[in-house]
Amino acid sequence: MKKKLLITLLFVVMTMCLFAVAVSAETAYVNANGEQVEAGNADIAYEINVKNPFETGGNCNITEIYLYDSSIKKIIIPALKFTHSNGTEYDLSTYSYCRLAGSWNKTLAVYPISEKDSDTKTSLHTQITEIEFQVPVLADGAGSQGNLAGYSALQKLSFFAKAYEPQNKGGFLSDCTSLTEIHFYGQNNQLSGNFFCNSLTKVVFHKGSTSSIASTAMQAVNGKECTVYLNGDITPWDETDPRLTWNKNGDKLKFVILVDDTTGYTPEEIASYQTEWQAGNNKNANNYKYKMSIQTYCDFYKEHISQEAINDCVCYCSTCKNYGALANPTHALDFVIDYANGYNSEGLKTTMCTNEGCGHIESTQELKKLFETRGYSTDTTSLAIVLDFTANLAEIQEYESFLKKTNPEASIDFGVAVGAADKDDDTTNDKLFDENGERLDSTLVVDLPKNTYTNVEVKIMGIKNNDVNLHLSGYINVSGEITYINGAETNDYSAKVNYGMFITEE
Repeated sequence: MKKKLLITLLFVVMTMCLFAVAVSAETAYVNANGEQVEAGNADIAYEINVKNPFETGGNCNITEIYLYDSSIKKIIIPALKFTHSNGTEYDLSTYSYCRLAGSWNKTLAVYPISEKDSDTKTSLHTQITEIEFQVPVLADGAGSQGNLAGYSALQKLSFFAKAYEPQNKGGFLSDCTSLTEIHFYGQNNQLSGNFFCNSLTKVVFHKGSTSSIASTAMQAVNGKECTVYLNGDITPWDETDPRLTWNKNGDKLKFVILVDDTTGYTPEEIASYQTEWQAGNNKNANNYKYKMSIQTYCDFYKEHISQEAINDCVCYCSTCKNYGALANPTHALDFVIDYANGYNSEGLKTTMCTNEGCGHIESTQELKKLFETRGYSTDTTSLAIVLDFTANLAEIQEYESFLKKTNPEASIDFGVAVGAADKDDDTTNDKLFDENGERLDSTLVVDLPKNTYTNVEVKIMGIKNNDVNLHLSGYINVSGEITYINGAETNDYSAKVNYGMFITEE
């Protein structure tokens, strides 16, 4: 009888030993920069207890965190690595996912290291304002209970590895009333419609992250002042049901599509691009389709992702296809003169950098008009039509010198052109020079010597018929391109005028 009892007790002891071998735990030590370090390191900020660290398929569990400095408010769970007794290294960042807190209905505890061996512990999780997960995480919970439930001070949450919440039970972020930002950087995120919470103001799916989201996944922030940044690798969980919300509840919830570059998009599409993402109470192809603005990753990050210096002051980003300024540029300054509104309007002299892609402007200076026109009038004594204009010779010479920098043959000449107007021609205007700037046979031209005359007054006298049309224009010849001075205006044609047009009644 005693022999049988002994065998039974030995069996129980062996069973207990086997169980102890099957369940293991490890402690990871993390420094103030969120890096895993060795035990005994002088810079340990906190330690993380991990249960079943060698279970790669979803049983690994991060159970609690012990702070060496009880004032810590940011927690980083790095890509933890443990070495098995058989010499194999295990990297938690490669696992299917890791569980948290020991169970779905428990909050991940954060204790002071001084209470590690105490029977009673006080969790400091309510003081944590930011968490970064660099291991894949099962976002577990249900109802009002979950692994981050009660993190009331939490403001920012970042997933640098997979965020996995396929259950649609909610609870993971219950009572995280201060949480305003969630960022996804990792691959293969799977998010149900109950993952998000309604305190959020910013959700970002960063460049390189991939995700599938359940229909109406953004319903919790519908109607809220929240901006959701989607990248092109976000897909609906059910491809036939691309709804983001149950309905479109006002315009407070905004969506932005992040892209490498905006090549191919019109300005209107960049401001408001109609997507396939929908809002609707039921799955329906006719649901409202969300319109989203388009923004480059570089603009979002406020820095160029892949830039290379191409000269002394400018870099070029091959991601967004845009230029950017170097930190300490050396500009190649030169000036540009432009009479964008015509030669009878003020010009602009802009001193700027001429390096490719650089938009630096050193200074601007307004220049006088090249020609000031006083219009047409009549001389009743000589029965004449009079054209009167002034040439500002200094400005003409400066502009000509500027043109010669790029074209040594450039020239500016001016004078007066007169021509008869065909009375059978119903068109209003004509050109008195051909496309090469040469006068037509029917045109009388008075060339004024270069840089000589400032004030020009020309008359056609002895007009007997007030209604006879003719051409009387000043002309400006800029390297063969003719501009006509027609009274107070300049145009690319010579206006038809007659004496009767300018008679004033007394």
